[in-house]
Parts: sequence; C-alpha cells; structure tokens
Amino acid sequence: MDVSAYLSEASFWTPDPALEPLCRSPFSPVASWLVDAARPRKVVQLGLREPGLYLTACEAARRLGIDARCLLIDLAEDDAPFGAAVMRIREAHDRSYAGVSRCLSVHAADAPAAFADGSIDLILASTPDDVERIQSSLGAWRAKLASGAILVVPRTCVEGRGLGSYAAFRDLADGRPSFEFTHGGGLGLVALGRSIPAGLAALFEADAIPSRRNAIRQVYARLGGGAGDEASATVLDLADFGPASGPNRSHEDRLALREEVLMLREELAHLEDVHRAVAREHEALSREAPWLRRDVEHLRHHYTFAAAQLEEVRRSTALKVIERGRRVRGRLFPQTPLHGRCLGVSIPLARGAAVAGPRAARSRAAGRR
Repeated sequence: MDVSAYLSEASFWTPDPALEPLCRSPFSPVASWLVDAARPRKVVQLGLREPGLYLTACEAARRLGIDARCLLIDLAEDDAPFGAAVMRIREAHDRSYAGVSRCLSVHAADAPAAFADGSIDLILASTPDDVERIQSSLGAWRAKLASGAILVVPRTCVEGRGLGSYAAFRDLADGRPSFEFTHGGGLGLVALGRSIPAGLAALFEADAIPSRRNAIRQVYARLGGGAGDEASATVLDLADFGPASGPNRSHEDRLALREEVLMLREELAHLEDVHRAVAREHEALSREAPWLRRDVEHLRHHYTFAAAQLEEVRRSTALKVIERGRRVRGRLFPQTPLHGRCLGVSIPLARGAAVAGPRAARSRAAGRR
C-alpha cells in the first residue's frame, strides 16, 4: 500500500507545547494531515467547547504557509454553563493564532448567514450537539459550502443524544463519500460538496476496501495514541477486569486488545453497510409493491373474465352441435390410415350430389376409379 496517499510529514507533527492541553486530541495527526491534503481556503468550526481539532488545523495552516482563513464560531447560547473554560480557550486562541484565525460570537441560527456562498472548504463540529445543529440546518449551510467541502464529525463511535454522533454521522454519510476513524471515540469525514479534493480522493476510495481502510485506521490510531486516546483507554481499562488483568498485562497485550477493538469496529461497520443495503432494497420493493398489486389485480380480473367466457361457450348450443357433429364424423369416418383418402373422396361426392344429383355423382366417382 502506498502510504503517501494517506500520510504526510504533517501527520507526525506534535502540538505547540504552549497549547498542548487544549490541542491534545487523538485526532491531531488526522487534522494536520487533512489540512495538508485538502489545502482549504477557509476552515470553520461551529462551537468551541472542544477546540483541539480546530487549533491543530490552525497550527497546520500556519506551518504549511497556506493562504487559509480560519474562523471559530462561539455559539452564544453555549457560553453560560462553560463561561470560564470558554474564556480561557478564547484567550489562548487569540494569543497564538490571531494571525490565521479569528473568533466570532453568534447564535447558531444566524451562523450560516455570516459566510459568503461557496466559501467554506472545511467545516468542523465541536460536539455532537453541533453536529445536530449542522444536520438540522443543512439546507442553510449547503449554499455556504465550496464544491469540495468536507465536514468533520466527532464521536462517531459513541451513541446517545448529546453524547455521540453515531446516528448523525451515518445519516450524513449515506450516499456520500465518507471515511471513519474508529479510535478515540471515532471521527468521521463526509464530503458534502459536489466534488472531492484531489488529496482526499484516495482516502475516500479506501473506505470501500476493508483491508486498506483498516490499515489506515490502525496507523492513525497509533499516531493518535500519544495524544490521549481516551475512548480506547476506557475500553482497555474495562478489559483489565478480566482474568488476565493486573500489573502483569504487557504493552503487547494492550496493543492486541486495541487491534481487536478495531477489528470489531470494522466488522460492525461492515454489518451496518449490509443493513443499509438491505434497507435500500426493502425501500425499493416497497415502492414497487403497489404497482405489483395492481398488476396482479388486473391479471386476476382478466382470468375471471376469460373463465366466464369459457364456461359460457361450454354451455352454448353451438358447442353441443359441434360436438355431436364430431361424434357423427367419428362413426362415419373413423381414424384409420385410409381416413384422409376416404374423406378426400367423400367431400367431392357430396358436392357433386348436391349440384348434379346422386346418380351423376356416383358416375363421376366410378369414372375416377
């Protein structure tokens, strides 16, 4: 496998030590590579309660020297419960990334109106709640997205309203190019535009090849492990309660468990693909069912009509006369090897008798012999 299509130098960058707590994310390598591969002109994050990916994207844009404008949307309705944390995030943002990014405070309903049509290349959702906001107002956001726009969805392996984006990601990815990283609670990429950035084409194509898809996930799971893979760590901690638990559990055992988790998630993703295919087939058959029922009713009507006509013919006088004539013919002209010859002689004889009389007919028949 040519790893250059899925990895770059940016994949190995580490966060700025001054912002390391805020930038800490198991998906920092993904975010850095994504900016390097997609080369977005405008990066937008809705919500700032979890700024790790956005700040990593800003750092990548600055280190790559690309002409990218980044905008962090501070949703006013989210500020009250997290006022102190939001203030610290904004201060760190302004201190380190004022040259490439700015922060804008708006209400969620007014956020799409803050952008020009076709201007957003990369849009990140901070939390599952922000994913739902984008999904519910996708019509308003769609006009603001560039032709190759990519949506980044967090916590795609976590279910539960407000806790994860498991269902939302699958709805958004249905019928669209997508890729899901399954470590760290999950991170999904969905192509919302009409086209795919050239640097991301190979990644989205790999989603249809299980072996390649799993290899990419494993690489970024290892790269992101040093940044605090909280979800995988939780799974491993739960596994530590088994019979092999305790301080004797080796690093290799933990890696083996992580690989098993990845394989199970891979199998789950495959089963979900099968489920979606079956659901689409069921929907198609459901649409065809009314037409098939009408066709069956139409054929049943024709069958009933034809059966009634046949019964009427069976009871008719004409059929009785025809059947009686067939029986008479059978007695007069039995089915023998001479049947055809006798019938050929009898017909001219009958015609001659009808025209010239019986004697003339017999004379003509005797003359032919």
